[in-house]
Amino acid sequence: QQANTDMAPRGGHLLARYSMPAAGGQLHLQGSFSNEARYMQSFGLNYNGDSADIELQHDLDFDSHRLIWGLGLRRTRFEFNGSYPVQFAQRESSLHNNNLFVQDEMSFLDAKLKLTLGVKLENDNYTGTHALPTLRVLYAPDERHSWWGALSRANQTTSLGAQLATIRQGWIPAGVPNSPCVLSPITCSLETAAGPENKAGQVDSIELGHRSRLTETLAVDIAAFATRGKDLPSSELGTPQMRLAGFTPYLVIPIELGSLTRNRTRGVETSIDWQVRSDFRLRAGASWFAEDYDERTSALSLPDRTTGYARSTPNFSGFLRGSHDWDRLTADWTLRHVGRIEAYDLAAYTALDVRAAWMVDRSLDLILTLTGLGGGKRYESGATWFSVPTVIGPEWALNAKWRF
Repeated sequence: QQANTDMAPRGGHLLARYSMPAAGGQLHLQGSFSNEARYMQSFGLNYNGDSADIELQHDLDFDSHRLIWGLGLRRTRFEFNGSYPVQFAQRESSLHNNNLFVQDEMSFLDAKLKLTLGVKLENDNYTGTHALPTLRVLYAPDERHSWWGALSRANQTTSLGAQLATIRQGWIPAGVPNSPCVLSPITCSLETAAGPENKAGQVDSIELGHRSRLTETLAVDIAAFATRGKDLPSSELGTPQMRLAGFTPYLVIPIELGSLTRNRTRGVETSIDWQVRSDFRLRAGASWFAEDYDERTSALSLPDRTTGYARSTPNFSGFLRGSHDWDRLTADWTLRHVGRIEAYDLAAYTALDVRAAWMVDRSLDLILTLTGLGGGKRYESGATWFSVPTVIGPEWALNAKWRF
């Protein structure tokens, strides 16, 4: 197996926060700056990026209202030094993200009913301005029961890589099944780049939930959700082109990244929380998930036009978690089951994670972490015709935390 010679990211991060009373409320100001550099030898690619952002938030409390407003400014600068496999339309580029938001939380019926209305305006220099409204309702008639619901909209973050990069994904022999070269009589080369229809994806969601405290030590939660997305990432085959490598002909198949996918998802989540003893707590949960995709038709299509994220979430998952607290020693364990992932044809698995922490003294903690026990080595993702599978297995780590 070839060693991974890519350089780990290096850089720095600076964060500052300041709060003060202002205009009958509380004003919060936060600023940050970060730098990251990376050399990916496997692609011959140099990357350097700086990001600076400022966030301001003002909280105002009235008799039956809590008003919050604020704004955010972010500037991100990128420098790319491309190679044959990865090239960029611009060596230097920048992404500007701005937002302005306001939210009002209103209380009724002696604070048993709370209604939250809000809207956020987001703008970037690639996809323009978008309005993201939200509506939330919480009703708690007593200390043991509460019902809640929410309507919201979210936008997908703009990716400069998807906007500017051209990626040559290597050579595919003629006639490979379930690939764009299945009908080609000669070797193919795939080139991925942004297409003419590349927008910011949008997702509308609705959520409903209920929490019931059956006893002082036992609580049950159940929630359901449904989403509808449009202009989500897609990949379309462009018009093939014949080229020569020396005297050998080959076929270039462009893959255009666009926003031609719509989807609907729905799911149910439930959990039980039981404080068995003062030093022992149990929690169990399960989730069910389903999704449907409505992809627009085109003259040419890929085996997976959703660029790999469709059907990449298991339809079922569950867990049983225990937490123990014995003075200087704490231990947590989680037995988890993950269902089959259809997109990568990955089998379901069950694994155990364990974490134990020992407070040696006031200044030193020792922490042992074991993950993936009993699950064996398995493919986690990426087992498709265009990417290398990712294999993971049981792992362990021993850390020391020193306070001074």
